[in-house]
Amino acid sequence: MMAGCHEALDPAPRPLPVVAPDGHLAQLVVTPGPAAGSWTVHVTLAGGAAAPRVGGFRARLVLPPELAVDGEVADQRGAEGAMMRAVRQDGGTVHAAGAAAEGVADGDLFVVTVRGAAEALAQLRLELEELVDVRGADRRARAVVSPRMDDRRIRR
Repeated sequence: MMAGCHEALDPAPRPLPVVAPDGHLAQLVVTPGPAAGSWTVHVTLAGGAAAPRVGGFRARLVLPPELAVDGEVADQRGAEGAMMRAVRQDGGTVHAAGAAAEGVADGDLFVVTVRGAAEALAQLRLELEELVDVRGADRRARAVVSPRMDDRRIRR
């Protein structure tokens, strides 16, 4: 299902990135939003089998001009573990940061709702500025930001 929908957005799909067992994969997951013409964008993180729990992150979600932020999703319990988050918008960029003393495992780092043309979703860009484990060690070198979007809009 995902590949078929992805092909509609990008005629030359890129292969999925390879993540080391002690690494993390950051990826965008898009689902239908609460209103017509809106989309929920999940910024997710998945760790390899030997990846340490994440103690903090800082990221940017850059939107194309055809999309606008409609709001932050308040219920962000997608990550395994509790994390304090701060999310703010600056023009076409969403800045987010989070910290968790006990760390978090796989799940949503942050979630926002956007509105606009579905075709513009393929132009969303995620930038992972900081990723540290619970001991404060920099994990960015072991992290991969996926060039592909897990597009679940087909599940309306």
